[in-house]
Amino acid sequence: MHKITVSERKVILFAMQLIILIVCIAYLYFVYYTDISPNHQVKGTYEQTTCKIDDATLETKGTFIKRYRAVFLVTYVAQGAHYERVAASGKGLDHSFSTDKSTALDLLSQFAAGSTHVCWYNPTDPQIVVLAIKSIGSSAMSLVILFIIAMMMIYYVIRSMTEFGSLVKTKLQQFRNEKNPPR
Repeated sequence: MHKITVSERKVILFAMQLIILIVCIAYLYFVYYTDISPNHQVKGTYEQTTCKIDDATLETKGTFIKRYRAVFLVTYVAQGAHYERVAASGKGLDHSFSTDKSTALDLLSQFAAGSTHVCWYNPTDPQIVVLAIKSIGSSAMSLVILFIIAMMMIYYVIRSMTEFGSLVKTKLQQFRNEKNPPR
């Protein structure tokens, strides 16, 4: 059985650190483009109007694992035209289902049928309407923790690369000394 040397352990540790760093960066990228960027898009480019909630229902999907979302039928005026559209989820541009039924029920109680609320429509396609901008509070905490882990991994990857560089330099020096012994 081959015993793992210190150098091999360092290479394995470096590979693991690099994998963790790549996973952290990929997840940060995913959360940014699914949660944060759409909110900025709505806040920055969408026009504000008033929506009347005509109907509010809880949509369910799945048999083994139930997933839920609040769905609203809204009427609003955009660019002088009247629209009646479905604003699925009440979470910005996110129309996904969630296993958290209580959040969907909270949205239903917040946007009850017959009430009016500020909403936003896409000026280039007024049929796209956002009833409520998605809260990124839960994402923000995971992003902070992930960012801290990513910074730690960057530190350790740089440290490992530095140690690896000095190890290579030492090995090269030993190789040169063996090849050309001092006289």
